[in-house]
Amino acid sequence: MSNYWNNIDECLSKLVNDGYCYLPSIKNILDLENISISIDKDISENIYSENIPSHLSFCNEFGITNILGQKLFKIAKDLFNYKGLISNQYHIARKVSPGLKAEAYRGHFDSHLFTLVMPIQIPKKISDDSVGDLIFVPNARSMPNHEIINFFQKIYFKKYASKKGFDKLKENKEVLTEDFIEYKPLLFIGMKTFHGNLPVSQIVESHRLT
Repeated sequence: MSNYWNNIDECLSKLVNDGYCYLPSIKNILDLENISISIDKDISENIYSENIPSHLSFCNEFGITNILGQKLFKIAKDLFNYKGLISNQYHIARKVSPGLKAEAYRGHFDSHLFTLVMPIQIPKKISDDSVGDLIFVPNARSMPNHEIINFFQKIYFKKYASKKGFDKLKENKEVLTEDFIEYKPLLFIGMKTFHGNLPVSQIVESHRLT
């Protein structure tokens, strides 16, 4: 695990240039089964839980807090004129059960600068059906330099917050889909990336935890 972050600068260079990047797979590095059990206990029956103890512990032990966080903080200050604190972070555990359609295609921009999607438990594919794949559009918009611009851009993109809307975006934008089967974490510029999730198929054998 100590070697995991050796090539992080190369990954972050791609993040800056392309708006997103993948980190190396965590499949054979972390004890994902025990991490999943621990987070699952804290998240209970919720779909979302913020800053739960097991999540924060994972971030501290794996190096997200003291290695990745420090580097993203520097990029934020140098390239995006960020004036806030490094502690301004939002840690969300998200658990979606098979067949839950309410969480599908809720396209949006994040209100924070960087978003890291860390796959902890991804259902095995039984067919070509979705396992809650992330669907995302890197650099769908430029960085909003005023809250009013941010507000009206978010309203404008609401028309794409559906399956039909994402299909429409494909006509002019690069729309990518990631199922996380390989357990490669995805890091992207949240305020510029329009993203949502496909539904978790009714026939998969477990929930999806990220």
